[in-house]
Amino acid sequence: MRTFFKTLGMVSFLLFLACKASFAFSIDEATIQYRTYENENNDVCCSYLNISKNGSPIEEGDLRSITLADSGQNEIGISLMKFWLFDIYLYNCSSDTCNEYGPLPFSGVYIVPEEELAEGSYQFDVETADGQTHRVEQYYPGKLELPFVRSSSMSSRYENGALVLGWRNPDSEDNWFAVNELRIVLSYETENDMIYVTVPPGVNSIRIPAAVLDNEKAAFGSELSSWTIQTRAFDANGTNYARGYSGEKILEASDDTGEADDDDGDDSGGCFIGAVKAVQ
Repeated sequence: MRTFFKTLGMVSFLLFLACKASFAFSIDEATIQYRTYENENNDVCCSYLNISKNGSPIEEGDLRSITLADSGQNEIGISLMKFWLFDIYLYNCSSDTCNEYGPLPFSGVYIVPEEELAEGSYQFDVETADGQTHRVEQYYPGKLELPFVRSSSMSSRYENGALVLGWRNPDSEDNWFAVNELRIVLSYETENDMIYVTVPPGVNSIRIPAAVLDNEKAAFGSELSSWTIQTRAFDANGTNYARGYSGEKILEASDDTGEADDDDGDDSGGCFIGAVKAVQ
């Protein structure tokens, strides 16, 4: 009988460990960045934590608390903390060819501190609902105000099912030299789904093939509705520490006439549109 209870106890203990191990949380990315907007009233220093559970998205109820502190262990107040969960379809055109990935689920927390952060190291402490604690440290190079693409220069049109986007880069404005990447964000009618299109900073137009749009529509099941462009700067470790945001632009032209709603952008072509055509 004693052996039976010892065995039962061991089984219970192993089941307990298995249950504990089945909820493995991970802070996959921590970022502190300064964001400038076409509407300057929205300019903000903020951070976000990309958090997963067993490699899958978390739910808001998985988190109990998050604190932010500087290198001297001085806690910094948080004025806004917002949970986010969305699916991304990534169309990476950062080189001469474009590659599709997705849909990719992302989940985590967007944080705005009560004060503007100076250059330095900071730490985030995350406590999950089941009592686990996780700490991640992140270096912040300091405030950098990036120029942004103006929405008045952004144009769109459809050609045989492909989507052609054009814009004017702010390449004569302060800190353009620091821009490492442009990120086009195409949003669907469902707020939590989007396409991220990554292009080099010298590009001012791109053609997204009909086949790519069809794949993404099949994944998300809704129509594209609007788009924005981000300018992005990365530090030596590949951390995105500054962004500039255009205003939102509605995708209006969809009749295959070839006429854009606003023809300020240069949609005439160039190697980048050709590169995108090559992967159809």
